[in-house]
Amino acid sequence: MKLLGGKLRKLRIEKNLTQSEVAKLNGISLRSYSKYECGHAVKCVKTLFKLARFYGVTVSSLFAEVPKI
Repeated sequence: MKLLGGKLRKLRIEKNLTQSEVAKLNGISLRSYSKYECGHAVKCVKTLFKLARFYGVTVSSLFAEVPKI
């Protein structure tokens, strides 16, 4: 889950948004979004799809490792 959290954090920072803004824009609580970024258990698959759509990525890409250059 840490990989997912890192990806979400990276995508959020690239959009220059706070956790609070992302949570509000996606209709989820700040606490829930924060848990996603911290790598805690995913409670709702629907939310993963919502966040992937928000960031313009696939759900599977949220779990894929980025190759180091």
